[in-house]
Amino acid sequence: MCVIVYKKAGAAMPSMDTLADCWATNPDGAGFMFPEGGKVSILKGFMRWADFASALSGAAQGRALAEAPVAFHFRIATHGKVKPGCCHPFPVKADYAAMRRTEARADVGFMHNGVLRGLATSGSVSDSMAFAKNVLNPLKALCDGFVCNESVAGLLGGVAQGSRFLLMDGAGNVATVGDWHEREGLAFSNLNHVSRFASAADSFGGMGGYDGAPLSDMARLGLFEPCSLCPYAEWCLEDAPLCRSAFEAEAVSEGLLAP
Repeated sequence: MCVIVYKKAGAAMPSMDTLADCWATNPDGAGFMFPEGGKVSILKGFMRWADFASALSGAAQGRALAEAPVAFHFRIATHGKVKPGCCHPFPVKADYAAMRRTEARADVGFMHNGVLRGLATSGSVSDSMAFAKNVLNPLKALCDGFVCNESVAGLLGGVAQGSRFLLMDGAGNVATVGDWHEREGLAFSNLNHVSRFASAADSFGGMGGYDGAPLSDMARLGLFEPCSLCPYAEWCLEDAPLCRSAFEAEAVSEGLLAP
């Protein structure tokens, strides 16, 4: 499960501590985007925290990022390899090679948090990339004001499969799809870097984990100790945790509560 952090135009930039927490729980690469000169500027493929922090500092020099919308993405890989080209954001285009570029300018940029099934993926093509090419790009060609189009928003909400999307165009228009969380003046696609990490880490102690995985990895994904015995744990690892507390996870794992 990845996390998207969205700062609206005119809002304060997220603190480096907040971004570092997002990185710590979603460490498979990061990127960010913002509007500039009528296009969306995309910088991504940062596989080390120091490289991400340096790039963000460089981007802020000479730019009034506080006045612009800025979106950040921190990845946990589900489809596609852990490598720079599979990091978000992606330009909404039909060309996978263009999507993999770590520096790009695009009419529309796209970020995704979740898992999209039913798409052809590979080591070099993630579900997000396939969705951008096969769903978003044709819609963009058909619709004026693509990012602001209410019909498009309704359609994307219907096919999101529980995912969260963020779209940005070069004029600074931003659309979000799915359930988002407002915190500290920012919008987060989930809060796995905050409450679930802390509660899971406290619950696990030094015990073993799901399918032999270290419990630190489970906590990073928002799972709880009872998840190690739960028949739905694999689904949660692929999509997003269903339970919001160790108590709820225990009830689900014992069949006392439906997920």
